Amino acid sequence: MRHLTLEEFLALRDGEQLVDLAGHLRECPACSSRDLAIERRREQLRALPLAQPPSDRWPAIRSRIVASRRRRVLALGGALAAAAIAFAMIAPAVLQGRARPGMAPLDEVEVATLVRRSQSLEEKLLSLPEPETLNIGSADAIVQLEDQIALIDQCLGEVAATPDSGRALSVLWQTRITLLESLTNLRNPVFAQLLR
Repeated sequence: MRHLTLEEFLALRDGEQLVDLAGHLRECPACSSRDLAIERRREQLRALPLAQPPSDRWPAIRSRIVASRRRRVLALGGALAAAAIAFAMIAPAVLQGRARPGMAPLDEVEVATLVRRSQSLEEKLLSLPEPETLNIGSADAIVQLEDQIALIDQCLGEVAATPDSGRALSVLWQTRITLLESLTNLRNPVFAQLLR
């Protein structure tokens, strides 16, 4: 036997003339019971007092917004500055398709260490829960960091294919690690709570 949906209950309560549904409601004990529960819930909701927000709350809200923006700028400023400096160092090599003259070949062990650190940070990032809520600034910062990591990944692919790219690879992996650390901090529930 098919029972009424919530929309059908509400349509009947709102006075719509649905003869078949009204007949079913009279004959079905389960639907009648549910209809009674819906009506009780509606009465409880109508009985709730109207909440009136205080009219003098704007200064407090504004100061929280300003403080949140300052914390966000300070938290991200260092990481973004480091990423910009690192990118500026390797950009000529990437754009020219080769490493800058005078770069010493990097020990493969150092690159492997940086790769492992990057992978470790990614695993940590994946283990963090998705944020329940984000303010617009934090969401924007997360998107920007993810975009910068994608750009670094693209550069890593291009630089790895060039000869004598050891130093450029090192700078790219270090930059990626810095960006991942910033992203991990933003996604960390404790840190995210401070930004609210």
